[in-house]
Amino acid sequence: MNKNLIEFIKYLKLEKRYSGHTIESYQNDLLQFESFLLNYFNSDKIFWHLVDKKIIRYFMINLQENKISRRSVARKLAALKSFFKFLVREEIIAKNPTITIKTPKFDKKLPEFLSIEEMEDLLHLPEHNTFEGIRDLALLELFYGTGIRLSELINMKLSNILINENLIRVIGKGQKERVVPLANSPSICREFCR
Repeated sequence: MNKNLIEFIKYLKLEKRYSGHTIESYQNDLLQFESFLLNYFNSDKIFWHLVDKKIIRYFMINLQENKISRRSVARKLAALKSFFKFLVREEIIAKNPTITIKTPKFDKKLPEFLSIEEMEDLLHLPEHNTFEGIRDLALLELFYGTGIRLSELINMKLSNILINENLIRVIGKGQKERVVPLANSPSICREFCR
């Protein structure tokens, strides 16, 4: 792997604090671009200052011709944009060749959701006369009433629930903390968390 790519991956880990999944995806995308450039320049060395908008567009067209989805091409372009911005910041290149390249459009998938009836059925599943059942019901209500991510719910600690303030402290993506109101969560959740 090119030394500039190695430094960029370190930067994503240590300074940007990206998730392991994002770093792995960016690394794979950039390795694919590195391979493309080695073929393109017919060389065993990459000269980043020679990479221009035309070469990047050619790379993107090549991806689409190989039946790579638009969503994947967009992610690869995001990785390239971030990488070339890093190269400019580190003064390895003078100009960012990705600055005017537009992200390919793709159909946005609407989020799936449960109907009110489906949610009511789900809330009736836990047994309401056992500790485990009440715990599960409290978790379901907390999840549904706050709209937090499943990973945020799984990683939540009791100390993150601020009952007197009707708030929960949530650690989200990139270890960023936010506060979410508990106002819409039914009383079983509040009672269980006391």
